[in-house]
Amino acid sequence: MPGGGFSEYVVVNDFEVLKEEGLATPEQGCWDSFEIQNAVPADIQPEEAVIACTWREIVGAFKDFRLEPGKKVMVFGAGPVGLSFVKLGKLFGLGQVDIVDMLPAKLELAKKMGADNGYTPAEIATPEFIAAANRSYDTIIDAVGLPSIVASALPLIKMAGDICVYGVMTKNPTIDLDQAPYNFNLYIHRWPTRSEEKRAIIALTQWIREGRLSASEFISHRFQIDQINEALAAVKRNEVIKTVLTF
Repeated sequence: MPGGGFSEYVVVNDFEVLKEEGLATPEQGCWDSFEIQNAVPADIQPEEAVIACTWREIVGAFKDFRLEPGKKVMVFGAGPVGLSFVKLGKLFGLGQVDIVDMLPAKLELAKKMGADNGYTPAEIATPEFIAAANRSYDTIIDAVGLPSIVASALPLIKMAGDICVYGVMTKNPTIDLDQAPYNFNLYIHRWPTRSEEKRAIIALTQWIREGRLSASEFISHRFQIDQINEALAAVKRNEVIKTVLTF
């Protein structure tokens, strides 16, 4: 079940048929999410398919963010999205992947998923860290959506490097160009690129089949549907990475 609906059954639309028939238009009631409603291979277990809703959006952003094998990347935020960028980025072939978060437990979890180094926001803001980093990061990913993270990234990216905002930003960022290299790119990813998200399921299915990617790494809690209030309370206490509700 995709997150957000809490529905036991959903209506599935065949985008490819709608496209062939010339019906894949808003006027015909076709929404862009129809494009990613694809059959899950029979050997992929339900829990893997559910978490793949998050994974495919993230892998779908790789092209938009110019991520390529070997790049040195820093990810801000070790929630489900940030952890997924670490895990999926390493499977994709990124080079060094560092993670930034305020909570030591989340930094340790990120390292288990393949992060090379874990830092607190205070650590990466020191003059010593900035000097040692020497503008060596190709890409810095904001998995939270805060203007302060964009500001923290400016002294760390290399010339013509990329700051990529995946978390939904609620305010317009103010950029202090004195802290930035002369040339850099700011990418704002506010909505999935559906064609890339759809294509992502190919790689995800392969990694799951090879045993290199598992939902169990991300699912911290499991509840029955009649325990939904307990599940929501756990989310509010910030205890949850991913929760599965079972009917």
